[in-house]
Amino acid sequence: MDLRFKLSSSLDPCFHIEMVCCKAVRVLSIIMRFLMDLNLTSSLKVLYCSLVRPIVEYGSIIWDPHTTDNPY
Repeated sequence: MDLRFKLSSSLDPCFHIEMVCCKAVRVLSIIMRFLMDLNLTSSLKVLYCSLVRPIVEYGSIIWDPHTTDNPY
């Protein structure tokens, strides 16, 4: 099963983070291009929360620094 995570041999998350950020910026630029002339803030927020934010947040629990010693 492919979960769309990219890891280096040292398990450094930098490559994965860079890949996710680039994808989110591409989607955001498409949204901005279409909404630039309309100036609809509410539409921008809805599209951002439904299209861009899930890209950035997907799998974030894997990189979460919480441990059993520090649950918050």
